[in-house]
Amino acid sequence: MTVQPNPQPPAQQPPVQQPTRQSDSVWQAKPWWCQPWSILLTGFGLIAASWVLLKIIWVTVLVAIPLLAWMGFFLLIYPSLMQSDSAASAPQDFSDSGSA
Repeated sequence: MTVQPNPQPPAQQPPVQQPTRQSDSVWQAKPWWCQPWSILLTGFGLIAASWVLLKIIWVTVLVAIPLLAWMGFFLLIYPSLMQSDSAASAPQDFSDSGSA
C-alpha cells in the first residue's frame, strides 16, 4: 500500500503587516476598527449618546472623562511610543562608518 502525497498545499495565512521603517505609520498594521477615524467616531458617539439619552450633564462628563483619556492615549501617546520603539529596535547600518 502506497501513501499518496497531499496534492493541496497547506493553507497559508497572509503575513501581518508590520511597520518596517520609522517613517511607516503605526496605523498600517492595525485593523479597520482600530484606525483613528473609528476611535474618534466611537468615542464621540458614546459621549453624544449619553447626552441624547439621559440629558444629564454630570453623567455625560463622567462618561466623557475615561473616553477622552482612552482616545488621547490611542491617538497621541501610542503612535509616538510605537515609533520610538521601532526606531530603537531597528537594525543600524554601520557599514559606512568611516573607520578603517
